Amino acid sequence: VDKIAVAPGLVKQGEKLAKEGDIDGAIAKFKKAQKWDPKLELEPETKAKAIAIFTKGKQLAKEGDVEGAIANFKKAKEWNPELELNPETKAKQLAGPAKVEQGEELARQGEITKALSLYKEAQQLDPNLEINANYWHEICWFGSLHGYAAEVIDACEKAVAKASKNVLFYKIKARFKQSRGLARALTGDTAGAISDFQAIVEWTGNDQWKAKVQKWIDELGAGKNPFTEEVLKGLLEESW
Repeated sequence: VDKIAVAPGLVKQGEKLAKEGDIDGAIAKFKKAQKWDPKLELEPETKAKAIAIFTKGKQLAKEGDVEGAIANFKKAKEWNPELELNPETKAKQLAGPAKVEQGEELARQGEITKALSLYKEAQQLDPNLEINANYWHEICWFGSLHGYAAEVIDACEKAVAKASKNVLFYKIKARFKQSRGLARALTGDTAGAISDFQAIVEWTGNDQWKAKVQKWIDELGAGKNPFTEEVLKGLLEESW
């Protein structure tokens, strides 16, 4: 066995163990790697503890414990001064997207006020956080279906605006307009709703969907409300 060639693999195994919280196992791997390649520059205990503490910090940040994450990142830096990170910035950058994901999940469950609050918290934590069109669409759609159309109309606008600028979402931009159209219809903006629904009719190749949306357009144009409680309930069931 070419022990020098195998040593980097042992280091990788040690790093994996450290990330899983097995510090003793990691130290043993690092020591073995050093034994096999004495030129390896690493402090087994320092490296293992820095990785384990840093990983714990990441986990805490994603769970929303920003203070706990900051404390762990600071401790990781003490163990490994070469670690290039700003503990506070890193914690907030990790916590932000996690809050958005939690918010989206709550929106699907009808907890719209809490969901909006989490989106706001995420943006306060990291002002540079880019919440993509799909996340805004989810809160717009489920918010409208659960009776919070007025509260989520801003999210609907963001979904459409961001979809227009994003190459991945641009082709399905009409889908985001459907959500905004629903919110507009439920908040009395009939002309805006018809315009959004028209975009769906022109875009989709699904005849069944096209017919459904065309019916909404016709009813709105006739001054009727197509979105009865029964229809909203049906749309909610379809969304799962």
